[in-house]
Amino acid sequence: MSVATKAAPCEVRVKGKVRKGRLTAKVPLSVPDGNFEVTLKSAARKRNGMTLEELLAHPAFGMWKDREGMKDTIAYAQKVRERFNKELSGERLLK
Repeated sequence: MSVATKAAPCEVRVKGKVRKGRLTAKVPLSVPDGNFEVTLKSAARKRNGMTLEELLAHPAFGMWKDREGMKDTIAYAQKVRERFNKELSGERLLK
């Protein structure tokens, strides 16, 4: 007859990496085997001298969100690319 024992709660802070939906992390051998709940907190990385939080707080962020011509952002970007490519190829553009 086996008796199940309940392991004491374990909390360990480790650094890891997420890539293509998979989490990898090195866990100390002292951590018992079993299922764990993971909470992810991304490290603040600076891009162009700003953290993500600084970028989101910038007054220019979202300034065009209400423009009628940009409701469908994918279609808008395709239109801009087409116009740019035509200009590069020397085609005359009619407004």
